[in-house]
Amino acid sequence: MSSDDDTSLSHSTTDLMSGVAVTFLLIAAIFMVQAFAARIREAESERKAQEQLALIQAQDQDARSFLNLLQEHFAKDDALRSVVEASYDAQVDPYLLTLTLNRERFLFASTQCDLSEDVNRAVRDGLRTAVKVVCSASDARNQLLSINLEGHTDVKPFFPRQAQCGAVPTRCVDAADPQCAAVGFENNVRLSGERAQRLFFVLRSTVGDDADLAQCLDRWFVVSGRGQVEATGSDEETRRRDRRVVLRIRVRAGAALVPTVSTADARRQ
Repeated sequence: MSSDDDTSLSHSTTDLMSGVAVTFLLIAAIFMVQAFAARIREAESERKAQEQLALIQAQDQDARSFLNLLQEHFAKDDALRSVVEASYDAQVDPYLLTLTLNRERFLFASTQCDLSEDVNRAVRDGLRTAVKVVCSASDARNQLLSINLEGHTDVKPFFPRQAQCGAVPTRCVDAADPQCAAVGFENNVRLSGERAQRLFFVLRSTVGDDADLAQCLDRWFVVSGRGQVEATGSDEETRRRDRRVVLRIRVRAGAALVPTVSTADARRQ
């Protein structure tokens, strides 16, 4: 082969190697740019996630503070304490305040749902005030999720011979019989719901021209019956205490406060 051919081959090889080197450099540069862009996106995504978490945690704390302030208000006011007993335990449920209606003022005899004039008066003069406090509390519109007026019965199965308090008539007498036990349970749920409904209807009738109270009742109130599911005993005094109506004030949860895992941490795990 002539020297000219050798020179030409050498130049071609050099050009080829140079082209390959440039190509690899371009590929490396592209990967570097893509990796940098991915890190930027990852950092931005993590920043937004942290901002969202901070917002949720702030909302969560606001919800807890709202219930704490309500509980303190009910605890400090003698007139309100004569109407309801406030209970709030953030360890059990941080988004729930329970107001148990005074059992002396809102008394229901066993198997009965009729409201005496004393109970009607207690609704008009006491329960309305307690509900008004909740509905008009600062930031209530943003915090409230529901206000559940919830009826309860004692453990005694309800076996009416004729339609009564929403319950169905039955010939059952023995709660040990599985079918009768089911009927008694269902009728207790109906009885407790009827008690709560009757209290609510009296409460709703006291609205008058208070548009804010009417809107609160119509927007957030839920009326329900729990029957005997939370009854605590069978002696007469305990059964009397179990026959109760409670208000459960539930607020919007921010989020469960659990340790968070960043995008980078998640990738390493």
